[in-house]
Amino acid sequence: MGEKILSICIPSLIPRKKQLNRLLLDLENQIKINNLEEMVEIIVCVDNGEITLGEKGNKLVKEAVGRYITGIGDDDSVKPTYVKEIMDIAKNKKLFLRCHDIFNT
Repeated sequence: MGEKILSICIPSLIPRKKQLNRLLLDLENQIKINNLEEMVEIIVCVDNGEITLGEKGNKLVKEAVGRYITGIGDDDSVKPTYVKEIMDIAKNKKLFLRCHDIFNT
């Protein structure tokens, strides 16, 4: 198993299961299509509103093992090239990424 380059962190709530599942399916497909299973991890923190979004974010970051970490909302929609674009930037060690360029609007 290789080093994880990217950790994708997703905070969610139990009532948002449908949105979360849609996003996870999309991200997992992108990871598989681009053969990035060894380099990318998806970490999810789901609760029923007992902890704040900030606490969830902190928990996700502590669990992440990737060299780079990104966060995404469970209700966000991403471009079909979202994961590949982030990995291309990470591999080229570019330090600045305009996130709105890789989200569907």
